[in-house]
Amino acid sequence: DADEEEEEEEEGKGADHKVGEVRSRRSTSEPIPVLKSILDKAMASGALEDDHTTKDPVKKKSAEVAVTKMQPAEEDNTTPNSLTVLFSAPLVWRDKHGEYRPIEMLDFEKEREIICQCFREASRDIDVKFDTATTHRLRTSVTLGCRALHYSGHGHRQFLTFEDGKGGLHWISTEELKNLCGAGSSNEGGTSNGKVEFVFVSACYSRLAGEAFVGAGVGHVVCCQQDLLQDSAALAFTREFYMALAVGRTVKDSFEIGKQAVAASPSVPNSMDEMEKFILLPEDGDHDVKIFDAKPVGNWKQREGGGGKERRSIASMRKSWAQGGNRFNSGGSGRLNTLPSPPEDFLGRETEMYIILNAVLNRRLVCVVGIAGVGRSSIVTALTTYVQERRNTTGIAYIFFVRSAQRFGKGLTYTKRLFKQLVEHGWISSKEGGKEITEEEDMIEIILDVFRKLQSNQRVLIVFDHIDEEQTNDFEFRLFLTQLFSETRFVKVLVTAKREVGLKGGGAGEYVYSLPPLTLRNSVRLFARLCPHVHTGADRRTLVSSLVEDDAQGKLIITDRQINLRTSMIFSLLGDGYPNRILEAAYNMSAEDFGGLFRIGDEERVGGGGAAGTR
Repeated sequence: DADEEEEEEEEGKGADHKVGEVRSRRSTSEPIPVLKSILDKAMASGALEDDHTTKDPVKKKSAEVAVTKMQPAEEDNTTPNSLTVLFSAPLVWRDKHGEYRPIEMLDFEKEREIICQCFREASRDIDVKFDTATTHRLRTSVTLGCRALHYSGHGHRQFLTFEDGKGGLHWISTEELKNLCGAGSSNEGGTSNGKVEFVFVSACYSRLAGEAFVGAGVGHVVCCQQDLLQDSAALAFTREFYMALAVGRTVKDSFEIGKQAVAASPSVPNSMDEMEKFILLPEDGDHDVKIFDAKPVGNWKQREGGGGKERRSIASMRKSWAQGGNRFNSGGSGRLNTLPSPPEDFLGRETEMYIILNAVLNRRLVCVVGIAGVGRSSIVTALTTYVQERRNTTGIAYIFFVRSAQRFGKGLTYTKRLFKQLVEHGWISSKEGGKEITEEEDMIEIILDVFRKLQSNQRVLIVFDHIDEEQTNDFEFRLFLTQLFSETRFVKVLVTAKREVGLKGGGAGEYVYSLPPLTLRNSVRLFARLCPHVHTGADRRTLVSSLVEDDAQGKLIITDRQINLRTSMIFSLLGDGYPNRILEAAYNMSAEDFGGLFRIGDEERVGGGGAAGTR
């Protein structure tokens, strides 16, 4: 729940930069800033810097593999009755000193589901496509004839906060936004689909951005006053506005329906004030216009961004494989499993995710190492989900997620599980010459042959999660990786282990990232989310503010030399910043010990020095 998060503060220290704010729309009566201070005057071009950061059998311990197929966006002309939804959730921004500042990750699932539910209930032939908010994807949507556009992301008084395609923040000024969307709007010699008619800017402080869209020729723009906007209000408005728009009501009528939904919502505090924050631009424009005029359909289904084109490319690939020999199957159901989900309370890893993401984008072998309980699997599952949702910008079309025997017990080796998945999803046949393929050596060769035939738009990321020390030192595992990198072009590997794989050369240099424990602030945040003695969002914020009074101390980890005695004591009570230990501390802490945590903060404020906060 977003309303159960505490206030996040990050100070920008540049003397030549004024204080600004990036705000997240939150479902709370007191909207919470994601970053207390950022570069209000930062130029979009300089706010972020690009930093990028044998056929022998291979016998391994059993593994569990899950594969997710991610399909590059289909570049078809957009139908007249269509809505493109752009979500922006950058992981970090970079200050003038080159330091990465985390941006709290947004969860767009609720908003996505509300939008889909509206069109599902309306049951009209309207195409809804979700994409990542980058300048490239925005311009592509406009060029392809996007008629209606919905943007959702962090708010800022002077900029729209887009993603840079690599997990970083890309500042877009209103002038840049106007020029980007307005380019070619004269439509000389072009098609009739080249103009956006409607835009909804769902973010705080979005009036200036709305005016920029109007300046680019958009006839109808819904946005927010230069003010904070509660998530509950935004969601209430979105639900009823799109429902009305989908069934053929005018923009004017739909806007009024959305406002009244906010005013009447029991989940929106100060609902009358929140209602007045929504504005429809241009204020003197004629909005008695329908955006959608679609026929009813029996069963509305969300468009799977680009699925059609990618299905054709895979079918073509299977056909070409079949022509090369009977190992490869031109059929297949296309059924694919999902990626594992990160823990429900995963938080505080934005900077680490950014570093690992850029390593994956720029290298072929990345190894995330750390001691047990530091959260290696959690951050990798979160990262693969992040990448999956950005298939249009990362260029990674498929993810195979392989788990080790430690998690799933004895059984098939990881190569046999990988082979089995390829068979189940129609990429290959389990038979050769009418006989079942049982030799692991043959399976490995077939797997390699499949990956050799990948094209540049079919890049693969294979995750080997929780590979134990014995396996990371295994010669045959390194030999398999060497073959994989030497004989294929479009396959990347991400490994989590207690220590590095140790691959030297072999077609790819190993990038090793040592995952640190959580900072003090994030340790307290996680504890507050897990502890059964903390019941409400207000309780969580109170606990965080009580234990993390010094922002400088809040950014430190247990191994930093700058931590003071009080910080060290809090760490010792909360598992030293290791997520598994924090979980154990949260559920095992007695009510008396929990009260002691608050006494640490209380007595520090009255000069107690923190020593009295003992168990």
